This record gives sequence, C-alpha cells and structure tokens, in this order.
Amino acid sequence: MLTHSLDLSLTMLVLTATLSALCTGPIYGAVPSVVPAHRRAAAMGLYALLANAIGIGFGPPLFGWISDMLTPHFGADALRMSLLVAAILSFWPAVHLFQLQRRFRT
Repeated sequence: MLTHSLDLSLTMLVLTATLSALCTGPIYGAVPSVVPAHRRAAAMGLYALLANAIGIGFGPPLFGWISDMLTPHFGADALRMSLLVAAILSFWPAVHLFQLQRRFRT
C-alpha cells in the first residue's frame, strides 16, 4: 500500500488477510455459546446476515466517502489513504474481542 515493492506488498496482503480472518473462529464459537440451544441457528444466521450487510453494504460507500474527503489533501493517493484507514480500523473489533474474552473467563 505504501511501497513500490511487489514482494513486500504481497507479503503484507497475506499477513493482513490472515490476521483479519483470525477473528472468525472465536466469533463463530462465541455466538452459539451465549444463546439458548434452540436459538443457535437463528443467532448464527442473524450474525452472518448483519456482518455481511454491514461489511459489504456500508464498507465500500463509507471508504469511498472517506476517499472523497481526503482527495483535497492527498490527491491521487486519497483512495490509498482511505484503505489505510480501513486497515487501521480493523483493530477496533480485535480490542472488543479481547475484552469479551476476559468477561467470559470470569
């Protein structure tokens, strides 16, 4: 994203994709454990629907808007900067997952 090296870009892409997928397992394990047994399928379906609706429905327009707002400051690099914001914001759910982990342990 911020480099001209293809090797470094691909390495960072693989690292980012791997790290962003690490939360999937704990979430899919935690959701059924906090709802009654007869509602687990509905809870997982609702989670999958909402996660995809928010991620696919709001993600591209939101970061397109951020790119538009950054265009006066960064010019042609505004989209790159908005995707960097997206990468940085992906740590926010991780913080919440770690906080929830402490809550479930007690």
